[in-house]
Amino acid sequence: MDPGASTVTCAGCGTPTPRSEMFGHGADLRCPACAEAIRERLHPSHVRRSPVLNRLHTGQPRATAGLLGLVAVIWIAQQIPPLARVLWPLLEPLWVLAPDGTSAWHIQGFWQPALWAVTHVQIWHLVMNGLSLWQIGRWIDLGWGGPTLAFVVLGSAIFGTTAGWLVNGAPTVGISGGLFALFAWLLALRRHHVVATAFVTRTFLHSIAANCVLLVIISEVGGLGISHVGHAAGFLWGFLAGLAARRAKPLPLFLLLAAATVALLFVAPDL
Repeated sequence: MDPGASTVTCAGCGTPTPRSEMFGHGADLRCPACAEAIRERLHPSHVRRSPVLNRLHTGQPRATAGLLGLVAVIWIAQQIPPLARVLWPLLEPLWVLAPDGTSAWHIQGFWQPALWAVTHVQIWHLVMNGLSLWQIGRWIDLGWGGPTLAFVVLGSAIFGTTAGWLVNGAPTVGISGGLFALFAWLLALRRHHVVATAFVTRTFLHSIAANCVLLVIISEVGGLGISHVGHAAGFLWGFLAGLAARRAKPLPLFLLLAAATVALLFVAPDL
């Protein structure tokens, strides 16, 4: 199959279909009818109702499990005093007093915002992010593969924590920037991949909007330190990654996003 051909064969039913109307990526391109059938089978509401899950619903979301294990292990290590004494100096910035009497946080190196992306302080923060990652991440894991999921989640989470530091001048912790990136990834690919087509419904969009409003209310009324900058930066990163994934050769744009994130990390200690 020629990816640039104007008409390609559906991987599901074999019907020749204009490329612009197909869903999927790589060799797994499907006509609208087959895409809609898979959408129905993949949609979370159907998955919850189905007593027997077919192969599309199962699989080995190893990257999702690995990311969950990583954040859980780091949180557990923070609760063990000998390990915490090693971790906290790596995570906590310095509170520096200037000669003029002013004071501010200063990070010690580029590695700190990267570590903040997989660090959670409160157990409720870890549980909320972990549940969200499992609910959405495993489908992206199965739809695009584990390396793609890990790249999007970690890259955007690091970008979000670094952006939060640069804007707010205070530590931003948690992988939630990566979760917002997954929302944006699905949104960017809603017309290009059957998994994204299945997820991005009106209910999905309303849920994201409600979640954003709730976070603003919690931070403003409840006084919890939620980094809206980190969430927005993660969302932007994920949307740009999704746009890159729509291209025939996404790797150069992925590398550009990664390079921008690394550059931001090295700029952060100087600001």
